[in-house]
Amino acid sequence: MPRRCLYLLCALAAAMLVVTEACVPFAVPAFRSTLFLWITGAFFLACASHAALGRGWRWAVGFLTITVGSGWLVEIVGVRLGVPFGAYEYTGKFGWTLL
Repeated sequence: MPRRCLYLLCALAAAMLVVTEACVPFAVPAFRSTLFLWITGAFFLACASHAALGRGWRWAVGFLTITVGSGWLVEIVGVRLGVPFGAYEYTGKFGWTLL
């Protein structure tokens, strides 16, 4: 991907993040869960494209693999054992679950 496209992707993702975050207080409760999914996606795109711009794709993929993998591992341990966040579970409010 050309560097110019990465700058554009990073800027668009950051702008989308700001706009969606600003909409949260005004969103009807039924739409908030969808809005939070858009916020998560925009944040991921902004971080991934910024990492690729700053360090290169190879570093960015390695970094994202480590951070997403370790975060997911902590979620699995948290849901199964209640450590380190205490006992909790996912409700399926988004319609699907990964754990």
